[in-house]
Amino acid sequence: MPYEIRPLTESDLRSYRALRLQALTECPSAFGATPSTEQALEDAQILHRFGGGPGQIMWGGFDEDDKLCATLGMYRDTGEKTAHKGHLFAMYVSLQARSQGWPVACWRSPSRTPALCN
Repeated sequence: MPYEIRPLTESDLRSYRALRLQALTECPSAFGATPSTEQALEDAQILHRFGGGPGQIMWGGFDEDDKLCATLGMYRDTGEKTAHKGHLFAMYVSLQARSQGWPVACWRSPSRTPALCN
């Protein structure tokens, strides 16, 4: 299956919200948020996840129809002694897109480099 991995942008907000609610509904024990708390968030709060600071990014995996099927977030520590540490969060792959290597493709994507270097 051909797919594209790229950082999420404001134009992806609607599809991200839909996929995020799907993730929270299908796998509630895997996430700290609930559907109701997620729905209460303002757009600006969601967009902050997409790259609201140095060392922070959210990638999306898109299928051949440009449908968002996977997400993976990363933020880097900012402390002087811990800036080399990165943390992955909010990884989810939709049921129809599983077993196709999305998480590995997100992590290996060249689009991840700027977030690691900021």
